[in-house]
Amino acid sequence: MVRASRAEQAARNNAAWCDAVCRAHGVPGELARGLWLQCRPGPPYYPNLVTIQHAGAEAAALVAIQQLTTTLPGAGWGVKDSFSNLDLDAQGFERLFDAQWIWREPTRTPAAAPDLRWAALVAHAELQRWETAWAAGAPAAQPPVFPNALLDEPGALSRRLARR
Repeated sequence: MVRASRAEQAARNNAAWCDAVCRAHGVPGELARGLWLQCRPGPPYYPNLVTIQHAGAEAAALVAIQQLTTTLPGAGWGVKDSFSNLDLDAQGFERLFDAQWIWREPTRTPAAAPDLRWAALVAHAELQRWETAWAAGAPAAQPPVFPNALLDEPGALSRRLARR
């Protein structure tokens, strides 16, 4: 089995997060041919397609984009081209921003930030407080971007991705 690059691991982790949020909204995606695809209108800020392979998934992604165009004509949907391999301008997309994957080896609490603490959210009230802080004064989204269902099935797609 070929080990995924760090960038591919990051893209897979991101696809797992996108699927978890979409699943919590009742619109789960699926893994196929080096990408994650969700063919229905989803929650705000989340794409319908994420490429998860550095190379070799371009043709499948373009077919999936055609599927989205047919299934959701005129709908607000998006593509996350994790490796900037797709000619999305030719498909009528506008680039929102450029980014790159970064990697940091896991360490103990950084010496420069001894007060830094990470904790998993497990209660619905904690998730609601987190979303309020995340929104930073913006009007509350209805339904919330991060619904309580997000806590109900942690790691489902992460486990599926890990088996591939």
